[in-house]
Amino acid sequence: TLDSLIMMTHPHWFRAMNKMISTHASMLSRANYSVFASKYFMKRSPCIATTTLSIRCKRGIFVQISQTPNVLSQKFVPTGYKILPTDGDTNQSNAKTLDISSYKDAMNKSGLARELFVVEGIKNVFMTSEYVTVTVDDTTKWPDVQGKVVGTINDYLLSNKPVLESNFDINQQFENDSNYDDEDDEVVAIIRELIDTRIRPNVQYDGGDVIYKGFDHESGTLSLQLVGACKGCASSQDTLHNGIERMLKFYVPEVSCVEEFVDDEQDNLKAINEKAFDKVQQKLDQEKNGTGTASSSSTVE
Repeated sequence: TLDSLIMMTHPHWFRAMNKMISTHASMLSRANYSVFASKYFMKRSPCIATTTLSIRCKRGIFVQISQTPNVLSQKFVPTGYKILPTDGDTNQSNAKTLDISSYKDAMNKSGLARELFVVEGIKNVFMTSEYVTVTVDDTTKWPDVQGKVVGTINDYLLSNKPVLESNFDINQQFENDSNYDDEDDEVVAIIRELIDTRIRPNVQYDGGDVIYKGFDHESGTLSLQLVGACKGCASSQDTLHNGIERMLKFYVPEVSCVEEFVDDEQDNLKAINEKAFDKVQQKLDQEKNGTGTASSSSTVE
């Protein structure tokens, strides 16, 4: 491969280039690296000009990385490409979003999300038509995760594979929700309109979204689910109460308070999976230590 040839002929440049890729992942994906490398070596190594010419034609996607208010989440914006389908609707208030919290959850929904979850450290993937928000479990993993996410998005979009599975209808993802009803009353209709036109565009700008989950007419309590970069963000409660709640109370007197909807079933399932994973990891560690001890004993004997 070109990488092997570069490593043999110019090892110092190869190591420097790899370091630049990991440091500036937002500016250089693996495809762009191939293009850059071909331009460099066509001038300095005519013997591999034929190889570099073929790689030079490879298209690359510029993936811009943007910070969000949540230090665990970052936006990845591929220039000139759509992530989720828009169906010709350019109205921001009707923007489709998809929040996926595990590899299992992505199985029947999105191939791109599945490939992203293969990257170690990623715990949530949120997608819109314009960008992908990736959330990690530890901020120290960003230097390694950034480059891998950029490369995964670049390779997947260039493969022309569909982002969504053919049997998954994103328009019907909340159809089984007990709070989802197209025949809501006037108060709920106003609340939904305000959420879609005034709240969601601003929240989506920061890499997240707000989903309507229900309104209790008796208590005036409105339930909203925060997804994407908003989920687990330190400033999410401030946004929910000092921003969203104040605005909705002003326009809709029937709203007395806004609370965050938490999917207990999903959280419990995630906790069970993590517990099972820890047990398996502990068992593997014990077997490894046992094998190491046995090997040492036989050596001594």
